[in-house]
Amino acid sequence: MKQIRHGIIGLGNIAQEHIGGIAQLEGMRVAALCTRNAETLARVGEELGVPERLRFSDYRELLASGEVDSVSICTPNVQHYEMVRAAIEAGVPFAVEKPLCLTMEQALDLKERMGERPIPHMICFSYRFMDAARYARHLVTSGALGQLRHVFGRYDQGWGNDESRPLTWRFRKELAGYGALGDLGSHLIDLVRFTAGEIEAVTADMGVLMPKRILPEGGEGEVTVDDYAMFLAKLRGGVSAMLETTRFAYGHRNLQQLAIYGSKGGLLYRQDLIGGKLCSSLEGCLTEEDFRANRYVPLAIPEEFHCTQMEAFERLLRGDHSGLAASLDDGIAVQRVMDTVARSAETGRWERIGG
Repeated sequence: MKQIRHGIIGLGNIAQEHIGGIAQLEGMRVAALCTRNAETLARVGEELGVPERLRFSDYRELLASGEVDSVSICTPNVQHYEMVRAAIEAGVPFAVEKPLCLTMEQALDLKERMGERPIPHMICFSYRFMDAARYARHLVTSGALGQLRHVFGRYDQGWGNDESRPLTWRFRKELAGYGALGDLGSHLIDLVRFTAGEIEAVTADMGVLMPKRILPEGGEGEVTVDDYAMFLAKLRGGVSAMLETTRFAYGHRNLQQLAIYGSKGGLLYRQDLIGGKLCSSLEGCLTEEDFRANRYVPLAIPEEFHCTQMEAFERLLRGDHSGLAASLDDGIAVQRVMDTVARSAETGRWERIGG
């Protein structure tokens, strides 16, 4: 089996997740790196044994080098569009961090370009690769819950409460697109789509809780994205949902919860950082005995539902779509929901997705 030569564009915190995932695979290796930070480039290059000639400060040079078979795009949101476009034009398969773009116009442009030059790709909605989420999807699609009735979901972090947190790109609309909605809500929206079905309409509330933050160079600047987003939703088939995401959930580092209730059963999914490691669990009320006893019991998750994000990407590069990686179409679908949530928060009305 030929080993896949992979390039990493952007060497911030999220890049370490990609690098760590690749290290677990026999069929891939990190072959090239790109960042404009010379010190970081040298340090990570030495750590990974990447030769100097394959350490780039310009992502276009990496894509044109002929030295990589695929790339990860691990940069701030504002750079996703131009880098994905360049990867498509160069014919280099890519995994790009979420959200796909800042605007629907950009996302649709990428879809059009991809139609002309289709290549393997993945949008990094990472929580598709939690074993518990994959098993929950299986139970729902297999009919174990019967007719779905309700979905309740949350994705909460608490770091927004830190008043010393400076006004970085995540707080600026022109660089991030959305705040909590794009950073956390995009994951939650994809998780709901992945496990329970398409969102068709929403009514929402969004807001800013800390309107000013300190600037790295001194003084204060204005926060121009949302600190929280909460919305009611209607899913396909008339399923009623209530979803929330915030950066101001005091005491939580990375809490996700999903409750899915049907006519014949229910599931409770939970994921959180425990001891610095992401852990997920799934409980179910799936039998008549459990229903009569009003109890949810831990579910053992079969090994077949284990698949890491980079493992799914490797499978994809080899022509195997069984990893259920998110596609450009999934990225566009999430963008539509986010845009509709924002529109509903402005109008105060129910809004149909894409309407």
